[in-house]
Amino acid sequence: EDMAVANVLKEFLFGRKVLDVGCGTGLLLELLPLPEEDYLGIDPSAGMLERLHQKFPQHCTKQKCFGEEDLKGVDVAVSIFGPVSYMPPEVVFKLVSSGVNYFLMFY
Repeated sequence: EDMAVANVLKEFLFGRKVLDVGCGTGLLLELLPLPEEDYLGIDPSAGMLERLHQKFPQHCTKQKCFGEEDLKGVDVAVSIFGPVSYMPPEVVFKLVSSGVNYFLMFY
């Protein structure tokens, strides 16, 4: 399943500014070697972000929940393998109606 998602996203993400919503420990970066200048991961868990930085020390992250302000300067918002499922519906609506491209996986 991981590789199927990577194959779908490969062409969609490269060369674009990517916001990884609920980035966790960096699964998206493990699947696709996105350049650090094109990546921002956000996650409310300090522990998850610490593990991401152990693997990808040059990639930028913010410890926070998603907010509409996170979409500034972003081409694509991505949430793989379910984190977006924990967001309130009104917040998800703001993301999908923002005009930013998105790839969201719900569980």
